[in-house]
Amino acid sequence: TKVYNPDVVNLQIQSCLNAKELMKTPLYIRKQNLGNVINDEYPDLNPVVSGDQNYMVYNRLTAFQEALFCVKKVNGKWSNPVNIIPDLGLGQEEGNYATSLSKDGKELYIYRRELDYDGNIYVTKKLSDDRWSNIVKLNENINTKYWESHATISHDGKKLYFTSNRKD
Repeated sequence: TKVYNPDVVNLQIQSCLNAKELMKTPLYIRKQNLGNVINDEYPDLNPVVSGDQNYMVYNRLTAFQEALFCVKKVNGKWSNPVNIIPDLGLGQEEGNYATSLSKDGKELYIYRRELDYDGNIYVTKKLSDDRWSNIVKLNENINTKYWESHATISHDGKKLYFTSNRKD
């Protein structure tokens, strides 16, 4: 107990037991390249898809910017990607990552790495003309002096689930 917190050790043991149980029913995933409309010579990563599967937002690491791109499905095919960083009121700074889209694709949750490397969660809403509002930092019930990095909203829009390394 002088070196390790027993609660942390027990949590790690439980994680191992959970993994053993989950391995009994493997999940098979088929991956599919979305083609050159989405993928280009730059790395595309961290895609989030709306619950209705009609919108996707992802990060692209270009030579000049760490951008956020949005695409929507039109007649079963993804549209041309649109860089939404200017809509969000952001500049060329790095450290803005999509973490989830709402079921209808109208709310996007974003993790931002702050100057002190603390992380906070922001939200933006889709406007009527398919643009996005400036991002708004979630309140102090969510963002604290600790690191909050991912958030997702329930399908009914009444609960927000998020990660944090705060105590308890």
